[in-house]
Amino acid sequence: MTMDSMLISEIKELVSTSKFMDHITDDYLLGLKEDELLIRRDNEKLIGILITKKSNEYKKSWINKFTLPDNSYVVCQLVVDPNYQMKGIGKSLIQEFIKNNSTNYLTLSVSVENTGAIQFYEKTGWTQLGIFDYKTETKYNIDLKLLIYQLKI
Repeated sequence: MTMDSMLISEIKELVSTSKFMDHITDDYLLGLKEDELLIRRDNEKLIGILITKKSNEYKKSWINKFTLPDNSYVVCQLVVDPNYQMKGIGKSLIQEFIKNNSTNYLTLSVSVENTGAIQFYEKTGWTQLGIFDYKTETKYNIDLKLLIYQLKI
């Protein structure tokens, strides 16, 4: 899939509903490898994205606090349009990723405040590995607790 200005705009519009997505810039999206992005559409409307990276290529601070298995991936973003949530979109994106990639584990972080996502991960078989205090000095001055989850495939 080619990352063009239209797709960048669509992704940024979709993630704009999320409080902690200030790092989703044009440069970030343009830097994604083709196999790091899955999208889901309803007709022409972008309704979901899944962005992944190999765990050894992921550069967030929490990743170093946990021992991740070789050949594992990190879910960087899983975003579904609020009007399409609870309809299997997130689950289908994860299943497609698993089908197309040779891995035994997926790992992710989620804010303790994001109760809907936490319920989704727990319902779909993810196991909590721990908690991480995450602080940044961005335009949002983020200071929150992240739950770290892992899915054994």
